[in-house]
Amino acid sequence: MNAPGPFGLWMGMRLDQIGSDLEKLAPGRYSVLAVPTPHSLFEVYVVQVSAQAGLAWIKAVGRSINTSAYGHELQSAFESMAGKLGSAYGAGKRFDFLMEGSIWNEPRDYMQALRERERVLAMEWSAEYDSPLRKDVTQVSLFACVGDGDTGYLAVEYVFSNKGASDYELAALEDGAL
Repeated sequence: MNAPGPFGLWMGMRLDQIGSDLEKLAPGRYSVLAVPTPHSLFEVYVVQVSAQAGLAWIKAVGRSINTSAYGHELQSAFESMAGKLGSAYGAGKRFDFLMEGSIWNEPRDYMQALRERERVLAMEWSAEYDSPLRKDVTQVSLFACVGDGDTGYLAVEYVFSNKGASDYELAALEDGAL
């Protein structure tokens, strides 16, 4: 057994090690309702697991955050989580921009710009940015996302060093159906 990583999960875990409360979303992708070490800000966890590579990717999906059109509450939650992740992984790289030519360029358009995928608010920690990552983790990403109505949520993704092998394995399985 490897040392536990994010949410008590580790690279290479098999499905039966992750738990029995899994829902298949797509080939190799599963929703997990209960992880060994949950965080109160997240309500759903999605994992990528292939037969040979095992667990290769984790996405934690946050609870809904009520916010205004200006998105202040979502931005505040993002800053708080970025600080927590920064304590573990260093400074990282921040991506906070509005796409060129977007009509959603007023402060009150913040959430609409996110909804239209014309605004990005994200952070990434990786070797490229000299982040001190944990064993087997190659990238950690934080995203601000839009929910229903006037809500948003945060998502955190962890990529393990076996993600490429897992992607290849799952693609080969899918292509085998042709």
